[in-house]
Amino acid sequence: MTRRLSLLLFSFTCLCLAKAQSFQTDTVSLSEAVSISDSLLVSDSLSSTIPLARTPELKPRPWLALGDVVAINGITHLLGRYALKASFSQTTMKSIRNNFKSGFAWDDDNFYINYPCHAMHGAYYYNSGRSNGLSLLQSIPYTLIGSLSWEFLGENEQPSINDVITTTVSGTLFGEVIHLMAQEIVDESERGGKRFLQEAVAALVNPVEGFHRLISGRAWRVRKTMVEKKSIPETEEDEGCCVFSAGGRYIAANSDFGHGTYQPLLSFAMQYGQIVDDQTHPRPYDSFSLEGTFAYGDRQHILTDLHLTARICGIPAITGKSFSGEWGLYQHFHYDDTRLHGKTTKSPFPFGEMASFGPGFRFAFPQVAPHVSFKQEVFARGIILGAVNSDYYEFYNRTYNMGSGFGVTTQSRVSWHHLASVHLKIHYMRLFTWKGYEPRDLSELVFDTNYLNVLGDRSSASLLSVNLRTEAFLSQSLRLMIGVTLCNRHSHYKYHADQRAESCELRAALAWHF
Repeated sequence: MTRRLSLLLFSFTCLCLAKAQSFQTDTVSLSEAVSISDSLLVSDSLSSTIPLARTPELKPRPWLALGDVVAINGITHLLGRYALKASFSQTTMKSIRNNFKSGFAWDDDNFYINYPCHAMHGAYYYNSGRSNGLSLLQSIPYTLIGSLSWEFLGENEQPSINDVITTTVSGTLFGEVIHLMAQEIVDESERGGKRFLQEAVAALVNPVEGFHRLISGRAWRVRKTMVEKKSIPETEEDEGCCVFSAGGRYIAANSDFGHGTYQPLLSFAMQYGQIVDDQTHPRPYDSFSLEGTFAYGDRQHILTDLHLTARICGIPAITGKSFSGEWGLYQHFHYDDTRLHGKTTKSPFPFGEMASFGPGFRFAFPQVAPHVSFKQEVFARGIILGAVNSDYYEFYNRTYNMGSGFGVTTQSRVSWHHLASVHLKIHYMRLFTWKGYEPRDLSELVFDTNYLNVLGDRSSASLLSVNLRTEAFLSQSLRLMIGVTLCNRHSHYKYHADQRAESCELRAALAWHF
């Protein structure tokens, strides 16, 4: 019950804050959306036995799923065209013909719209399939169909390559994540006010599924759920499925630390599914970790950062009486759009990875010494599409370079039961912008669209982020968290002078573990 309540609070808080920001800035968030359907067999690393409710299989309805995709794009387009009077929604037959004629380009929308917003939009398309009884693999084509139809028919701007990649790849990832989250929220054996609250929050997380549950009557149908129990290896008492933090941070460029900015913040972290359990995991996305931050500050987007790592498949690597390890293939999404003080001219932000995959190794040592545990995670990945701040590229709404490359992330955690824990995370990415412009004044160029059709500056950039934080246990669920994050970006340009940017963030917060 505590687990379901914490997930309700987590989903409701994140959805409300994210919706409030994205509704103001981009019509992507105006679309309808999202999912639920077939059976859920998922485990929680917080308890030794977990009741798992199995939802009855829905009969696959592929044509209805396609109708949902059309409805999502139609509603988004009509709201943008008539409610928001957005210029991109003023499509005509001529603009549609031009879209097919001109083909794809790299667009120049701002960082927030291009990445987290398009990822969530793709999640809505994906869940058109999931909410109509389709499997994970069967739902992916609907994500691609929805993205392509929007790019060619829904806007009067040239179809975007990066939008299709982000919407399809990241949309599938986020789509399955919110599909699983919504399934965990609803218990169909409940009734009354508790059931109403569950259905309402699940519908916020998954609007498409909420709509289908409503019109089919499943939203108020009470049934005895089939319950299974699954044995989970014993875990640390100090861990939590959901973590909420409230506090503040001071962030500034290293070269001007005395003129930084203070920002109040709310952050969250969630761990879903088993990790390092000596079992083979062939099902994609049966385990994921999600964390993000909402902050308020000068020119700052409410959604400051969002990070998601999900296991695609995994196999045991090493096992022992007091330790275990797992190899796996993982998908990653990283987004960080922290804003420094308005007078700061050089910043390592924004940066992110929208489509990246690679192997990973997780190692757990529950008892290194009496009351001391240790965990280690190492991920290597190839980045299909990423982005990093540019010192020179400024065109339309974009001030960042896109590209592809590689990256490595390590996370270490040492915990002293009932006392404290120390976390160290090191994130490195190397990004190559291979299609850039020559050194001439961009204002002299004339275009028929808003696109320069380049990835940015011809460059290679390395980004290193080091985060160290400690938590003191005030009670079983309440912690005092203090942390520091150092970020360094070094960019080598083909047509311009190389640049380096650094930042330092100090953070303090109270964290509630559920």
